[in-house]
Amino acid sequence: KTVAKMGMASILCLLFFCFCVVNIHAYQQHQQQQQSCSSPILGWGNTFYRSMITPDGRNRTYQYYLPAGGRGMIPLPVVFVFHGKDSSARRAQRLFGWDPVADANQFIVVYPDGYESTWNAGSCCGDAMAANVDDVLYVSLIIDRLADVLCINQNRVYMTGMSNGGAMTQRLACDLSTRIRAAAPVAGTLMKTPCTPDRAIPIYEIHGTNDLHVPFFGGQSCAGPVVWTSVPSTIDSWASTIGCSCSYTTNTTQHCATVSSQLDTTCSSFGTCRNNTRLHLCVVQNGGHTWPGMAQPNLPPQPGSCDGTVGQFPATQNIWTFFNNLENVDETTSATATIATTATTTAAAITTGTATMSSSSSSSTASSTSSSSSSSSSIVTSSTATTTNSTTSTFTNKSSSLAKSRASSIICFIATAILFFIL
Repeated sequence: KTVAKMGMASILCLLFFCFCVVNIHAYQQHQQQQQSCSSPILGWGNTFYRSMITPDGRNRTYQYYLPAGGRGMIPLPVVFVFHGKDSSARRAQRLFGWDPVADANQFIVVYPDGYESTWNAGSCCGDAMAANVDDVLYVSLIIDRLADVLCINQNRVYMTGMSNGGAMTQRLACDLSTRIRAAAPVAGTLMKTPCTPDRAIPIYEIHGTNDLHVPFFGGQSCAGPVVWTSVPSTIDSWASTIGCSCSYTTNTTQHCATVSSQLDTTCSSFGTCRNNTRLHLCVVQNGGHTWPGMAQPNLPPQPGSCDGTVGQFPATQNIWTFFNNLENVDETTSATATIATTATTTAAAITTGTATMSSSSSSSTASSTSSSSSSSSSIVTSSTATTTNSTTSTFTNKSSSLAKSRASSIICFIATAILFFIL
């Protein structure tokens, strides 16, 4: 009996020790990823202008801004900002105010140029739509190029844009979801049908109630023949696509959304969504076809704006806060889920081991050995279940991976101590 107990204790402790080693290895891999950039980036605080020939033979241009004060070789998040129709990357950089926010929070901002100043967002807009330009591929190629020449975190690539650029942001959330962490369209609705993303991603939409260019309730633009999808229809589509418990339509009767207010804007969060994603809509009261919070009287109005009323809502800062908070939520959720799963499976394994030992006291040595094998199998299943739980998300960021490693290691040592005490 004593020999059987000692043998079981040795097997269980050895398995938990191996589990600890695996988590330590994961932590070391995380540290290596943090230093994965082989050479430092030069030119902090500057804008760089680049071009490429896309597979369709077109010469496409883009520019990116490196945040001032950048140091070291830690991979940085990337925010893509798409200009509106008949505008440009340089204008978007001046109008939308992303560079100061990048300086304060250390991320890279990319400003692509549309084909003939337009984006192919589906059923909009202009020359890019007419020529069926593959802007989704173009954006993917830019990400590849940035990964080659800069130190970027490919798990934290975000999209935002206004008007035609907002509609392009919506399309990218549909067609490039495996490379995008989240999307925040401004004054641009979903013009891509069908929208069948490979995975659900968080959506943060901003729209003014007095937008005549992209009417809030849909219809023809004041500046041209485009008939825009309504904001309510866009939110309902995303609620269905990413599996949210609330939608714009159901909220009108059931009041299922969580609502908050800031200055002239009311933001609604549409319940829980699949894979811990989110769906937000911020409605700027009396806001026109503008980027809220960025009134700049020295600049001429956005071409075709129809309504120049600029909301007070600080869109740029709020979008970045939404993007950045996703990582904090994921880290907490991942750590909690790992701890809960590990604790449950460990408790089951300990119970199995205790029951087996009770049985072995009245059995032969061979029976005790068989029970030990059964307990060993339970522990292996526990480790497998924990690993599976940790890898169910297809888009785990570095912070959550580190949180999982730390949480699992703590659980591991505690469980080993409990086993010693019991056995």
